[in-house]
Order: sequence, then C-alpha cells, then structure tokens
Amino acid sequence: MKYKNFIKYWLPVILYIILIFYLSSVQFPILTISSKTGIKLNEITPYIYHVSEFGLLSYLLWRALKNSNFKNPQLYTVIFCIIYAVSDEIHQYFVPSRVFSIMDMAFNTLGILSVQSIISIKHWYKSRKNYFR
Repeated sequence: MKYKNFIKYWLPVILYIILIFYLSSVQFPILTISSKTGIKLNEITPYIYHVSEFGLLSYLLWRALKNSNFKNPQLYTVIFCIIYAVSDEIHQYFVPSRVFSIMDMAFNTLGILSVQSIISIKHWYKSRKNYFR
C-alpha cells in the first residue's frame, strides 16, 4: 500500500522536479520545446512557461503532502516551491547562456501562489456550500 501511495503521489513530484532541473540545464529550453512541438513563440511565452511550470509543481507537491497527512500542506508547498524556484535560478546562473533572473522568480512565485489560491478558494467554497445545507 505504501508503494502505491508513493508511486501515485510522490513519484510525479520527484520526476517533475528532475524535469525542471533538466530544463534549467538546457541552454535554450523554450526554443528546444518549440522546435520539438512546432509551437510558435512570442515575448509572453517565457512568462507563461514560468507560471505554469511552478504552478504545476505546487499542485503536485500539495497533492502529495495532503495525501501524506501533513498538517497545513499549503504552507509547506509554498515554502518548498519558492525555495526551489530560488535554487533553480541559482542553478541557471551557472549554465552558459542562462541567467539568474528576479523576474523569473517572480513569475514562478505567481504560478505557485495562483494555484494555491485556487485550491484555497475551492475548499472555502466547498465548506460554505456544506455549511448552508
């Protein structure tokens, strides 16, 4: 049973963290993704990429923590994801053609907080709906 929970909840988090690390090691990750998928890029795309990349990480981690019976999984999710976003930018500083960017960290944090806000609103709405029944 423990292995099923690990595979279902924690393995996606670990694999996704590895994917983020890999993409941070690639010199031009957006161009690499676009050349393989044929998606056309514009100036907004990198910011959408950062918001969605870390938004998904925050959802996966929150889901794993919640199903592992952590108290206050959202708080731990936000803290870990922001620390990981900072470490990701530090890592990029050492990759040729990549830079440490405060703007990227801001958009990573926006993705993290957006997803966690949606989760909070959903839970608040569910609790209010059940309260009036």
